[in-house]
Amino acid sequence: MWNWISAVGVLIELVGFTTLAYDLWVTTKAEIAETTDLANEPYAAKSLMVWEGDDQDEGGIMIAGGKIGKQIEALKNNLKTQRKRMRVVIRGVLISGFGCLLQLVGSLGQAIG
Repeated sequence: MWNWISAVGVLIELVGFTTLAYDLWVTTKAEIAETTDLANEPYAAKSLMVWEGDDQDEGGIMIAGGKIGKQIEALKNNLKTQRKRMRVVIRGVLISGFGCLLQLVGSLGQAIG
């Protein structure tokens, strides 16, 4: 019986490992695509607007297009993407941890018995 508990633990840990490997693959693929896109952009910025503020409004700078503009737009989307990736990583770690726990129980059962 203890052998079966250990075997199930290994299978569960494999599922957790696969989840983590999949997240790493997707993340790396997305980062490579974004880096390639930025490297192919010929301009640092396509438009730059600077305005002074008055007593009621603050001044500011707006950058649109180009490498810098694309990075600013990507920052807006990164939070949602990072939260999704974090959930996948946590899921994979919990699954792997449960598999390790089953392996430990099975191994201790074999050692005691």
